[in-house]
Order: sequence, then structure tokens, then C-alpha cells
Amino acid sequence: MSHPNVEFMREYFSAWMTGDLDTVRASFNDDLEVHLAGKSSFAGVYRGIDNFFNDYVQRVYALTKGNAQVVRIKDILANDERAVVLAEERFERPGKVLDVNRFLIYEIRAGKISQIWEFEDDLHAVDEFFEDDPGK
Repeated sequence: MSHPNVEFMREYFSAWMTGDLDTVRASFNDDLEVHLAGKSSFAGVYRGIDNFFNDYVQRVYALTKGNAQVVRIKDILANDERAVVLAEERFERPGKVLDVNRFLIYEIRAGKISQIWEFEDDLHAVDEFFEDDPGK
């Protein structure tokens, strides 16, 4: 039997993969913090659910015209306080395609995500893909 947080993360990623953003939002604690590495205008710390969705998620979808997707989940490891997810993601925009492996660490508190730390296998490629964001 899987740890309950493994199942929680499967449901969370299923919601991302099917575009069920209401379920994604409901998976977060109000004091959510998302930490994104890099030098692009997308890098930094996003505090709060609205800040994360308005200043990151909506900008990614606008830049890619909705061509941002979790391709597959390679593995999920979890305990009572954290989950680690290895995922393949793909982003497309005119003239550019980014396939990236992500290593995501989630802090889970009271059954919801309170912090996310995101790392890529090729941060340079991620920065290059997002560097000339017209929405910054």
C-alpha cells in the first residue's frame, strides 16, 4: 500500500495533466510558497496561491499558448511531511521547444501543499526558453 501522500501527489498531478486547475488550487495551503531556481523573469519565490497562479502559471500558459504539460511522472516518494516527484515536462512556443526533467520537493502540511522547490536537469535551457518573456 502506498503512503497517503503518494496518492495525494498522484491526484495533484492528474489535475495538472487534465487541466483541472480548481483541484490544483484546492491542493495548496493559503500560505503557499513556490521556489523556482534560475535567472529568467520566472525565477524567484512566489508567495500565496493567487501570486503563484497570476504571476507564474498564467504567464507560462500565455507564453506557451497553453502548450505546457506534464508528460509523465517518473516516480513519487513521500512521507508524512514531504513528497519528492521526478517528472518530465514539455513547453512549446513559436520557434522553441523545451523538454525538461524536473525534480520537485513538496512540503505537505495538514493534507495540503505548503511549499514547493523546483529543480531542472538543465537550468540553462529553462532560462533560455523563458528569458525573452514578452509578459515580464
